[in-house]
Amino acid sequence: MKFFVFGDLQGNLEVLDQISRLDLSAYHFAVFTGDLLAVKQLKTIYMKRVIKSFQPSPEQFAQVARQEVKTLNALTGKLLRIRRYLNIYGVWGNADLTPLIASSRITQQNPIVSLHMQPRSLDGIVLIGYNGRPMYNFEADPTQQVYGIQASEAAASSHAFEEDLAYDDLSKLFLIQKDPIVLVTHSPPYGILDKVSTEYLEYATKSYGETASKGHIGSIALRSLVDEFKPKIHIFGHVHESKGMEQVGGTLAINVGCVGQDRQVVEIEVNRECTARFIKLP
Repeated sequence: MKFFVFGDLQGNLEVLDQISRLDLSAYHFAVFTGDLLAVKQLKTIYMKRVIKSFQPSPEQFAQVARQEVKTLNALTGKLLRIRRYLNIYGVWGNADLTPLIASSRITQQNPIVSLHMQPRSLDGIVLIGYNGRPMYNFEADPTQQVYGIQASEAAASSHAFEEDLAYDDLSKLFLIQKDPIVLVTHSPPYGILDKVSTEYLEYATKSYGETASKGHIGSIALRSLVDEFKPKIHIFGHVHESKGMEQVGGTLAINVGCVGQDRQVVEIEVNRECTARFIKLP
C-alpha cells in the first residue's frame, strides 16, 4: 500500500496544482497534516501578544479574516480536483482557524476527510488523528484576552489542546485497535523533530515555559503515546525547520515540513516493511 503526505500548505494554490500533476493513480490515498493557510499577519499579531503583551482588536482579526476566507475557497476547489482521484484524510492545524473554516466553502464541500478522533481502517492499517497544537500556558488563564475574547476561546479556535485530555482521548483509541497504527497529528511529539529555530526561542519559552527552553515545542502527550503504544508511523508537521525522519523505538517519526515552501511531499509504502522518502513535486 502506498500513500503520500503533505502539510503546512500556507495558502499556496500552485502547490495543489503540482500535486494534481502527480500520478495519483499510483496511490491508495493522501494524508494532510494541517495548516491550509499561513495566516502570517495573525501569527505576527499573536507573537506580539505573547512576547510584548500587545492586545490585538477584533477589527484586526476581521480585516485579515476576509482575505483568508477567499484563499480557503480557492483552495477548496483545487482540493476537490484531487479528491476526484483519491481520498484525502487529515487533521487541522493551528492556522486552520475555526471561524475561517466555518465561513468558507470547505465546510460544505468537505474535501478533506477528518481523522480527528475518527479512526479509519484502510487496507490493514488504522489512521488515527488529532487536531491542533498544545495550549500555551497563558491560554489557560481565564483573565487573559486575545482579540477581545477570552484567551481560552481564541485557543480553541486554533484547535489548541490540553495535554492530559489529548492523552486520554488518544489512548482510548489506541487500546481498541488490532491493526498497525499510523498516527497523524499537526503537532510533533515532544523532543522528536520539534525544535524551533533560535529566532522563535523567546516566543517558545513565553508560550510553554521551561519545557521549551531548548527550543522543543512538541506535545508531551503525543510523546508519551508514542513511547507507550509505539505506532508504526507518526506523521506530523508544524515545526517547519525540523523537517525530517527519525526512527524512535518501533515508530518511524516523520516531520513532513512545509509543502508550501519546499514543494515536497512524503511518499510512504507500507507492506511487511515501511519505507518513506521525500519527493519533489513536478
